[in-house]
Amino acid sequence: MTKISLTRKLAIVLVSLLPYGIAHADKIIIASDPWMPHTGHEEGDNGYILDLAIAILEEAGHDVEYVVRPWSRAISDTREGKLNAIAACFQEEAEDFIFPDNAIGLSRSVFYANTSLNWEYTGPDSLEPLVLGVIQDYSYGEELDEYLAANQGDKYRVHVFFGDDPQIRMIEMLNRGRIDTMIVDQLVIENLIIRLNLRSDHIEIVTDMGADDLWLGFSPAVEESAEYAQIISDGIERYRNNGKMAQILGKYGLSVF
Repeated sequence: MTKISLTRKLAIVLVSLLPYGIAHADKIIIASDPWMPHTGHEEGDNGYILDLAIAILEEAGHDVEYVVRPWSRAISDTREGKLNAIAACFQEEAEDFIFPDNAIGLSRSVFYANTSLNWEYTGPDSLEPLVLGVIQDYSYGEELDEYLAANQGDKYRVHVFFGDDPQIRMIEMLNRGRIDTMIVDQLVIENLIIRLNLRSDHIEIVTDMGADDLWLGFSPAVEESAEYAQIISDGIERYRNNGKMAQILGKYGLSVF
């Protein structure tokens, strides 16, 4: 046996002993807007979705950086390949992105309304006399997305919030009666109200729209995106089975979805 062939065989053995899923060490940049408990700020708690993603990708040998961006910019920068992924998205928000097979979170959408109204959501027609608060470039499902597209630019029907911490401004304006209703993630609003001690005596949940999966969406402009998505898919399945998902979700007072 030559020295060269012995060295090659030794290298193959060493590679086989590397941690599960390791490919090559890249720096993966994931962006989102603050949406606790799903996603957090760059300092402090990242939120359970980032905790899961970082742990899984680091196990595979990658460095991971989380950056906070307004949602519209997070999507556009990731689409262009300036960032690797967006966190806590609905697939409808970025249909050209590359997604894992397994979702990484769960969102429950609810309508809040000002308590001065005797109202509940029964379909787009029920919104006609009201000012609805939404966040720029969020998807709210096919029915509502069509309503928003049809009323784009009509400030007497739709108030679009954008920039940093738009949910806080939505709560404040709904509480003051500046908007009539808003559709939001229930966990996010409850977290904000408790954590920041926001006034909420004039708002209430009026309609539960049900739960939808949340995803990591990887850039269509980055060659390794399919590889990263597969690592996340495998990792989520592994974490469900070994208890790590329950441990991370438990940190935020949540149970496995």
